Amino acid sequence: MPEQYVLQQKPLPPMPDEVETKKISRPLLIGGVLVVLLIVFLLGLFLGRTPQNKKPSQVVSISPTTAPSETVDGESSLTPTPVSEVPHVQFLPNKQYFDDTYVAIQQDSPHAAIVVSTSRVEQQQNFVEYTKVNYFDGQLWNRKTVTTTIPSSDIKTNSLLRSWTNGLNVKQSQYSLPLAKVQLPTGPITFTSANLQNEISLQSLPGSTKFIYQGLGTITIKDDTTPAYVFYSRTYSFNAIDLAFLAHPENLTSNWFLFWDKENTFYYLDNHSVPGSENPIQNFQIGVRESFDHSVVRTPEVNTSFQKDNQLSSYEATFNTPVNERVLLPEQNVVNKANSKAYQWIMGLGEGKVIKREGRSVSGVGLVEYIRQGSLKQ
Repeated sequence: MPEQYVLQQKPLPPMPDEVETKKISRPLLIGGVLVVLLIVFLLGLFLGRTPQNKKPSQVVSISPTTAPSETVDGESSLTPTPVSEVPHVQFLPNKQYFDDTYVAIQQDSPHAAIVVSTSRVEQQQNFVEYTKVNYFDGQLWNRKTVTTTIPSSDIKTNSLLRSWTNGLNVKQSQYSLPLAKVQLPTGPITFTSANLQNEISLQSLPGSTKFIYQGLGTITIKDDTTPAYVFYSRTYSFNAIDLAFLAHPENLTSNWFLFWDKENTFYYLDNHSVPGSENPIQNFQIGVRESFDHSVVRTPEVNTSFQKDNQLSSYEATFNTPVNERVLLPEQNVVNKANSKAYQWIMGLGEGKVIKREGRSVSGVGLVEYIRQGSLKQ
């Protein structure tokens, strides 16, 4: 039988170059790792001490976005009052906008008055609350504003607004409620009411509504409490971009007018016009007459003009059909809220009169605020 052989495979002897590679690869690998770790460590130290070029975050207001944050402005501070009554915020689509406003005016002379508004504008992750106070002490106007970043649309108190009661709760009250307390450098001011009732709807659109109440109450200034006319309004929208025109008074014509006569008849005008816009929120006008028995008459047309009588200029608002009455408020105790030559933003308060449809005249007190482009009296 032929002899059988079994082939046994053995590793071939290494080539000389392979021998040298195996001898030096482990030390080189260890050394390389140490070098890399050293470089990473040194780089970390360098970057930690070197200013970084961070991606800028989105600006949502003129105040920091970390709560609590507060920017205070006003004529009594070192920084002048902004030209616009609305701070630099974003009016974004499908975001919420709320504004609540109280007005309290002394019934008797010198008719001290206060206008307190708080607007909340939803941003990407929070709300900007803008509180503004216009106070007339009987001789001069004092204006203060506070801007705060807040987590929700609920009204938050701040250094200017010390307390607040929702006007919607007042109509259900059987006793006077403190509506708001404002802290000014001259002292605190509070006002109350027990009969803000008979809601008057001004505008009701899908996603946007505005309504008002008015009644009697008191105002307390330096511990002196006197009877007052009280007004409350609320505006809200679920598409804040519709209200973006409020931040651009240079493109806006508007009138806002409140008047109470001695017979407790209340007159209200609200209109604004944005050239080139067909949005009913941006172009809007309504006049309201509410009698002492709370019957309400509305008119979609109110004409405004300036009349001169013995060199005294008066703001005139003519409430057309079906009201057919005319209110005149002399231009007195006025302040220009704009530092612009292109337009003027006027607020004034004082005694005037209403010419009834039958021709008789009834005196009263009113507040007017209007924006006009260019010269006002031509």
